[in-house]
Amino acid sequence: MNAFSLLVGISAALGLAWTVWRMPNAPQPVIERLLRSELWVMFGALVGARIAYLLPNLPYYIDHPAAMIAFWEGGLSWTGALPGAALTVFLVGRKMQKGIPRLADALLPAALLVCMGIWLGCWQSGVAYGVQLPDRSGWGLPTIDETGRYAVRVPLQLVGAVLTLLCVTIIEQSKASFLRASGRRGLAALISVTALLLALSFFRADPAPQWMGLRWESWLGMVYLLVEMGLVVRLSISPHQLQDANREPDPIVRT
Repeated sequence: MNAFSLLVGISAALGLAWTVWRMPNAPQPVIERLLRSELWVMFGALVGARIAYLLPNLPYYIDHPAAMIAFWEGGLSWTGALPGAALTVFLVGRKMQKGIPRLADALLPAALLVCMGIWLGCWQSGVAYGVQLPDRSGWGLPTIDETGRYAVRVPLQLVGAVLTLLCVTIIEQSKASFLRASGRRGLAALISVTALLLALSFFRADPAPQWMGLRWESWLGMVYLLVEMGLVVRLSISPHQLQDANREPDPIVRT
């Protein structure tokens, strides 16, 4: 098992443990239900991330079909992880009877730890690194690339981990009236993470497919952000959708 898989696995386990810790008085069936939901969302994110990596490299994997499922060897993309997780939240939450907003909010702590684990895993595995700096640079860090060579680079992965922690923590602790409705903290976290990944994509130096001078993930990040902002506008115009969801409390996120 490589460093990336190990760090992501540890962060996922800690995220599940944090979920249990936040619900000390919840009945056992409720906790088990939420944990199953989180595992499904993580699985959906994993499948989406793998598919997004396979598509640009499909000719190779057609010749090596067994390698398609070897995700533990690397080969994941956030451009598939985000829609994969969002789709799974929708499907699982819909099955829970109007539980989509509450499930999205309940996933915040686990999602935070997993995102940070991914960034740290990228740092240890030579993925998503920043541009190279002069050796005497005072703010760069030695970072490995995909060839195994170390160089002083912009600490992009650490910046991503720290900013993810900052954004999600602010959203989780915020008392803003806009975030009081069920589901809006989850949506705000999704928008923040998407915007962060999009912004940092312009500073990445690792090789990636490009179109019109921009990485594919930059284009997809802009599309995702537009869709998410469109959802915010729709909820602002039709706030009764969230209010209706609040009328039927779902015990899955009761603390």
